[in-house]
Amino acid sequence: MDLIYRKEKYREYLRRLNQLKEDNDYKAHINELREGINAVLNDLRDKSDIAQVHMYYAILLIPILVVLIWSGIQSREIGWPFIPLVLLVTFFVVANLLMKNVIASNIELKWKGEISENNERSFLQYKIEYLKTGLRVKTMRMTLLQTFYFVFFPFLLVFLYRLIQNTDAFGHIAWDYIIAFAMSAPAWWFFFKRDRENQDEIYDVINRFETALLSMESHEGQ
Repeated sequence: MDLIYRKEKYREYLRRLNQLKEDNDYKAHINELREGINAVLNDLRDKSDIAQVHMYYAILLIPILVVLIWSGIQSREIGWPFIPLVLLVTFFVVANLLMKNVIASNIELKWKGEISENNERSFLQYKIEYLKTGLRVKTMRMTLLQTFYFVFFPFLLVFLYRLIQNTDAFGHIAWDYIIAFAMSAPAWWFFFKRDRENQDEIYDVINRFETALLSMESHEGQ
C-alpha cells in the first residue's frame, strides 16, 4: 500500500475521532475507533514486507558469500574470510532468537484478546496492545535488516577490494573495515530513513487511538 495514502487514511480516522469527541457522540466515537484500529491491524497483517526483507538479505548475502569464498580460494588463507563467515552465522542465530521472542509475545497477546472479545472496551484495549506488539515484530524485522547492512556491507567492500587489488587499501584489514563502515553507514541510514519514519507514524497513530479510548473511559467514569 502506498505510504502517503496510508498516512492520510490514519490521519482521517484521527480527525473524525476528534470531531466526534467534540460532538459528544460517544457511540459513533467507539465505532470510528474500532474501524481505525481494524484498518491499522489489516495493514500490519500485510506480509509483503517479509518477502521484501528476504529479498534485501539475499541481495547482500549472496555477493558476500561469493566474495569471501573466492577470496579464500585465491589467497589460500582461511583466517580473514572466516571471521565474517562466523559473524554471519552468529548474526542469523541471534536474529532468529530475537524474532521468535517478539513473535511469541504477539501470539500470546492475540490469545488474550480473543478471550476478552465479549467486552468491547476491553477488547479494543487488547487490540491496541496487539497492534503495539505487531508493530514491534515489524520494527524488529527492519532493525535486524538495517543492522545486517550496516555491519556486513563494509566486509563486501573490503574483500572485493582485496580481490581486485590483491592488497589492503589502508595497510590492514581492520583499518579497511573501519573506513568502509564510516563511508557506507550514512548512506544506509538515509536509505532506511523512510521505513523508520513509517514505523514512527504508525506508533503515533496507535498511541492516539489508545488516548481516545482512555478519554472515553474517563468520561464514562464521571
